Amino acid sequence: MMQIVGVLLILLLNLVFYRKAVYYKLVIDDLILVKFAPFNVKRSKITSIFIHAVVAEFIFMAFGFSYVSFIAALLFSIHPLAIQVPVWWCGRDYGLKALCVLSAIAFAPIGGVCYFFNRAGTVTALFTPFIFLFTPHWYLVFIFPILLLTEWKAIKFAIKSRKEGQAVLRYVTPEDFKVHVFRWENLILVAKTFGYYSLASLLPVKNGFYNGFLVTIGSSQKITDYWYSMNKHFWGGLLAMAIMATVWAFNIHNYIGMGILLFVFSIGPYLNFFTIQQWTAPRYAYLALAGFQIALVGLLMQLGVPGYCILSALALFYIDRTIKVMQIYKKDNITCITEDSYVYPDNPRLWYYRYEHMLHKGNPIMAYAEAMRGLQYNPEDSQLYFGLACACFTLGYIKDASGFLDLAEKYMIITERKNMEGMIAEFRARIKEVANGNVPAVPKKV
Repeated sequence: MMQIVGVLLILLLNLVFYRKAVYYKLVIDDLILVKFAPFNVKRSKITSIFIHAVVAEFIFMAFGFSYVSFIAALLFSIHPLAIQVPVWWCGRDYGLKALCVLSAIAFAPIGGVCYFFNRAGTVTALFTPFIFLFTPHWYLVFIFPILLLTEWKAIKFAIKSRKEGQAVLRYVTPEDFKVHVFRWENLILVAKTFGYYSLASLLPVKNGFYNGFLVTIGSSQKITDYWYSMNKHFWGGLLAMAIMATVWAFNIHNYIGMGILLFVFSIGPYLNFFTIQQWTAPRYAYLALAGFQIALVGLLMQLGVPGYCILSALALFYIDRTIKVMQIYKKDNITCITEDSYVYPDNPRLWYYRYEHMLHKGNPIMAYAEAMRGLQYNPEDSQLYFGLACACFTLGYIKDASGFLDLAEKYMIITERKNMEGMIAEFRARIKEVANGNVPAVPKKV
């Protein structure tokens, strides 16, 4: 009876909590995808919510239909780090792959065949067979080499397509800043990224689409050196590793230990040993979050009443943060970008989008204002100075445009440096033509 009631409550929570998302518009990749492969928007929203609800149900099932797994499933359902599966169609593959892994746990050992369903998102599940190492079904670990052999070509193609720009709707890795190549100093980033996802799983203070963590690597040598330094983020990451390792050592053979292993092995491929996509993203931690919540709830429930009080406070905190981050996916791209810039004002990419949007709208004054606001948080950003140069040039202030272009060159970015140098050189030649009177400063309106 408790199982049926639990299943119904989890389903009801998800349907009620995300019901308004059915009427949300499309943003970012969803908006582009619908043009390449048209789909029914409302139906896709309902499907996304259903996938998220089923994943939560399988958390409840996979970890024993217990009070621990029930509360963990509820917290997972309303956690802001899980937002990209229920409200964003392009995030569905992360939900489906999480469902495959949780099915393998729930129906072990025969559930191991679930690893071979849904080839999308393979890297998320690639190392997770190791979670069975200290269980009666330890032999399921041998699924790992089978997965590696059967999916290696797909993984290799995915890496190559992102490096060479063959993939649709994907970030292309710049050749002049080789983040897609492993270097020993990348282990510093690994520790920092682990710390980031650990803290975000526990206390997700900041939430959005364009996360700011690590995103400024390559914008300048000074900032890049900061991220590769052993600062507070590095020591925080090591602390998170040490705490998890200690907790796991005392819980090797129970669900707390299994939850920690699920977190570690599913987030492992996204720790920036090398990088071919975004530095961090909520969807990368979707499956890892399930393991984290199991471990967290299992530990806190051992404290009795204080533990339940902490869990209640966390639930309220998660609800508040998820309701806020849902607004980012509600309307359109510019709303998404604008809302995100309030959360991550130190992410210069958001200000690039904002000033470019204003330039396309034919409003150089607002473009100037957007770039200037971005510089308040990123005072040495080359592309923001380039945006100021564009705005001034459009307004006819040629001398100011030239001055800002000099600053753009002074704070030259590391990533895609060749492209930026070419753009600056082309722009400088155009300014020279205007200064010599060969072309008008402002194009005539037709």
